[in-house]
Amino acid sequence: MSDSLPRHQTLPRTHTVNYVRPGSSLSNLTNNANARPFKRPSAQPVSPPPNITLDEQVEARTGCNPCAPCTPIYNRLVDMIVNPDIDDVPILEAFDKLDDYVKVKACDAELYPELKLNATIRTRNEISEQEKAYRASRLQSGRTAFAKFIGVPEHEVDVRDVPVVGAAGSGGGFKAMISTAGYLKGMKEAGIYDFLVYLSGVSGSCWTISNLFCAADCDPHELIQHFKRILVNHPADPAHVSRVLLQDVENRVELAFGGLSIKYYDNVPRGIVDAFGTLLFAHFMSDQPEKWNVENFKLSVQAKSIEAGKAPMPLYTATRQERPWDDKDEGNTLERKRDAEIDPWWQWFELSPYEIGCDELRAWCPTYAFGRTFENGQSVNAVPEQSFSLIVGLIASAMSAPFTTTFETLERAESKGFFGDLTKKFATQILRPDAASWIKRLLSNSIFEGAINRNFIKGLPPAKVRLTTGEIKELHLPSDFQNDELFELIDAGADNNQALYPLVRPSRNVDVAFVFDASVDVEQNITTPDLERFGKRRGFAFTRTTPEPPQVVVPENGTLEPLKGNPELIKTRYANRFCQVFEGVPTNKGQLGEHNEPMADHDLTVLYMPVLPNPKSADFEPSTKLFTQLVYAEDETEGLSNTAYLNMMDSIPQIKETLKSVWLKKRAARLSSE
Repeated sequence: MSDSLPRHQTLPRTHTVNYVRPGSSLSNLTNNANARPFKRPSAQPVSPPPNITLDEQVEARTGCNPCAPCTPIYNRLVDMIVNPDIDDVPILEAFDKLDDYVKVKACDAELYPELKLNATIRTRNEISEQEKAYRASRLQSGRTAFAKFIGVPEHEVDVRDVPVVGAAGSGGGFKAMISTAGYLKGMKEAGIYDFLVYLSGVSGSCWTISNLFCAADCDPHELIQHFKRILVNHPADPAHVSRVLLQDVENRVELAFGGLSIKYYDNVPRGIVDAFGTLLFAHFMSDQPEKWNVENFKLSVQAKSIEAGKAPMPLYTATRQERPWDDKDEGNTLERKRDAEIDPWWQWFELSPYEIGCDELRAWCPTYAFGRTFENGQSVNAVPEQSFSLIVGLIASAMSAPFTTTFETLERAESKGFFGDLTKKFATQILRPDAASWIKRLLSNSIFEGAINRNFIKGLPPAKVRLTTGEIKELHLPSDFQNDELFELIDAGADNNQALYPLVRPSRNVDVAFVFDASVDVEQNITTPDLERFGKRRGFAFTRTTPEPPQVVVPENGTLEPLKGNPELIKTRYANRFCQVFEGVPTNKGQLGEHNEPMADHDLTVLYMPVLPNPKSADFEPSTKLFTQLVYAEDETEGLSNTAYLNMMDSIPQIKETLKSVWLKKRAARLSSE
């Protein structure tokens, strides 16, 4: 599988290539604000002719090719469309009208004002002017809350000394989504949320952020109540989806599925990740009848929620895998053989209300223009901003992770029984650093394609960077990637389950990062190996400043005493683990990493907070909730979110001490330089 998909014919047949109707065209769009954004397709409406197969009917109705008919998601999508027990006639009629949506409404510059805007790719890693303005407002408005939290008079706190605080939620499906919400509730009650500047997430925690902004008005308390209301239903249950859509059927089908149609007419492949995102976001919005509008389905509009520093800035994440052997010329056998020995690596992308881009590639696309065609850094057409429902699928597309990620998860997970031990040993063996190159190439593949989009760095010349030595280095992008029309993004948890990468973007200068970890191994590992991997890649040396937690001693019979209902045992087993503090010091300031990633140039204090059982809620065991669980009873949502909330509240003394120490350090450095 080619990671950038420059040519459809390179796709193996296990991945579906979407059929594009003859005559369809979004390629002739114009930047002329007075012109219609794209030609009306000459194809007929999408109503399926008689006697076509079920797969063809689903594609015609939804714009989604069945890339894996055996998958539960696909089967539920089929049920939703053709289930005879559901009165789906209005829904099917609304799907038929999606053609008119693309021809008319998606061309309406009043409905989509971004159609009037040109777009240019920024090639500097410095944060945007919009973010600078937001940041100044947030720090100023958060100064009072910060002074109150650390217990000093407000007049003693200069805004220049207020620590820039970020929170990073891990991946872990709905478990991570709910537990991160619990931590945010604790932050809100303690007063930390009011001076939190950045909120980043991986996978499930990205869903926390999306629901916080789109359904809960940035209120963590309301967010948990929202989860209690919606999570009692399966997101792909046909009856549930039908109930949601039928409340305002034409409008909701347009909003939820219109992004698929726009991709369809723009000749951009769609697949299981896109369909997953549309269903999931409809599920997230199922209790929000007033918020089914065009604005709430745009990431860029989330900027309104943080105007004047009203809320933390959301930072969603995704990754692109660079596979060196895929991009070489067929004729250069020696070069291809040599590069086949190079391991693939991941390039982290962040998606914010302002920009979408990658600091390794030094390319930043205005969020309103994501989905357009770009040449040499300039947009050459105008389509509506990509629907946020598609982004909801993109940021948590764990099903698109390569086999390597699956084996790493198995290796890290707690083994149970003979087969668990055997699986763990096999995973460890196959992931050896000295494994044969053909094994590494095989493991870099995945079953499902990720989210395919227009490549906004197409045609960009290599960026130039001045190093601390004064040398100017020209950064060549991965081979041929800058010439590809399309590229693939998937769940960032494929590389690292902690969302720290966007927090250390150059000039962001985050001082303190909370890490909320709902990974599969939090109970067996004292701290996450993801922190060490992140430090090595971005040039941090981390030192623990809190007491070392005790090692868990496993009895001879291999069975630990059960924790449920035993608060004293929870305190003993997890002593010093609920809030572990690490000081990160840059080791290669001003340098570039192996793959041109910018090295850290600013100290970072990390407060690592794993989702562990809490003594005050000893009857609830977080480990019983798997990342694959998609339905939560109200008491389960309450139990998981409350456990994280209690962990946060119990850690407030340690957090207060840490933040005050960082503030004093910043103040001393400023005063000594004046």
